[in-house]
Amino acid sequence: AVSAGGLAEAMSRTANSARLAGVNMDTLLGYLAAGGEVTQRDMATVGETFKTLFARYSNVKLGNLMDEESGEALNDFEKVLSKVGIKLRNTEDEFRNFDEVLKEIVSNYDTFTDVEKSAIASTLGGTRQRENVLVLFENYDRAMKYATASTQSAGTAMEKYEMYQESIEA
Repeated sequence: AVSAGGLAEAMSRTANSARLAGVNMDTLLGYLAAGGEVTQRDMATVGETFKTLFARYSNVKLGNLMDEESGEALNDFEKVLSKVGIKLRNTEDEFRNFDEVLKEIVSNYDTFTDVEKSAIASTLGGTRQRENVLVLFENYDRAMKYATASTQSAGTAMEKYEMYQESIEA
């Protein structure tokens, strides 16, 4: 349901944001492929969805890292995650990779209440992308299957091209 061209379009929308969030290319391809396949949305929209997720993931209110009086996080997503026992940062000045946090959310997903699931999805995706966040959570295994396929296919195109170059047709 998702073409290579569609994946390229989606990646053009979000690749830099993914890199800044610590997401490698193979994993991003897995996220995009699973999201596109399940939602059946055009891949430009899927790419924009992930760009939004990565931006909201690391959104810190301008000029603030932590509330000086309370010591609380100033990132809404961080506040929601802390309520379910998940840390968004390694240190005060360093976010954890998006993949690590997502994996922790997904591994605990079945233990969250419906309200907690909704709060996490709404805070990460906002009103417009909430459904796509839920799709990612519920299809994480599929995304990882595609990420693994991407990792294992590295070099396949070059091998096929080399075989073609040695053929009579070439």
